[in-house]
Amino acid sequence: MATLAKLQKSQASVKSTLHTIEKDLNATTGKVTQVRYERLVKILDRQEVSMNETHTEIYRHLANAAEETVQDTEFGLLYNLHLSLVDRLDQLKPDSTPVMTRAKVKLPELEVPHFDGDIATWNSFHDLFVATVHN
Repeated sequence: MATLAKLQKSQASVKSTLHTIEKDLNATTGKVTQVRYERLVKILDRQEVSMNETHTEIYRHLANAAEETVQDTEFGLLYNLHLSLVDRLDQLKPDSTPVMTRAKVKLPELEVPHFDGDIATWNSFHDLFVATVHN
């Protein structure tokens, strides 16, 4: 079981990460790339889970209402910062994801000449085949 000091360090780490993302998003002038958007969403999701779990664990160590009030205030700040970052990231979301479409080409039906096995007609068959299929 983690000590209160370790849990508070963990909470401080979440706060530091959120502030780093905040600085990054505030410095962004336009839309972000799809890759960057997806990466930041994952980071924010992980930080939210960590923030909630740490808050719950810290509460188990608190001795009185005054300590709970301090923790509630700190958690409220982190919670609001997290939500503002999610909102800001949503504003910077790329307009659309480029979709790779395959061109569907319909070629005309091609009637392939047939060789009947007669060696006397081989040269004409070969010439017709090469002209039709190869070229």
